[in-house]
Amino acid sequence: MEDTHELHIAAEPEGLEVGRIIRQGGGMVLVPILLAVVLIFPIANKSIHTLSLRATTESGSPVKSNADAMALTKLNNYRVVDRAAGQYQIPIDRAMELMVNREQSRDGRVVSSVMPR
Repeated sequence: MEDTHELHIAAEPEGLEVGRIIRQGGGMVLVPILLAVVLIFPIANKSIHTLSLRATTESGSPVKSNADAMALTKLNNYRVVDRAAGQYQIPIDRAMELMVNREQSRDGRVVSSVMPR
């Protein structure tokens, strides 16, 4: 005679919804990840920027190029410094020309704009 007894395992529902478990579990995983991104990313980004700046400063190339460009801009352009006080920035060549002209006209002295050899 064959044994026809089957084992039936039954589980009773515990009243937990699968969707609720996933939402709570997802929140417990996502919140630390979001906090880590919000807190760690700015620190890491600042470190990367600092390292990049140090590398370019040590090499001199980009920083020197930017400084040279800014210096040339200041030397060769017109700019209002303080309109109320009547202060303006003029190109260096024009300023030197005005100084030479002013000195030539003062007290009848002769001033040459040509450098001696």
